[in-house]
Amino acid sequence: GGFGGPGGPMMRRPAGPMPDWMQFRAESYAVAEFLAEREGPAFIGHLADRLADGATVEQALEDAPVGPHHVDELDTEWQSWLRSHATEHRQGRSY
Repeated sequence: GGFGGPGGPMMRRPAGPMPDWMQFRAESYAVAEFLAEREGPAFIGHLADRLADGATVEQALEDAPVGPHHVDELDTEWQSWLRSHATEHRQGRSY
């Protein structure tokens, strides 16, 4: 395909391990998407405000309407969410 088309250069992942900065960016986006889906988009702004005010992630998660309320729970539930979305993607469903 052409530039950015199916199989084009924009669709292929470079060979070798993903650079740390790229993995951090992708994971950050996925965590934000997970929290927005679960807690509502306004929670992302609230979380950013709390963190900018000096709160820890753990303290900011205490305000989550649904939860998780702890970093370990967030990681576990996020990993599960990622697996379910990957399965949906492989089965041809959009998310």
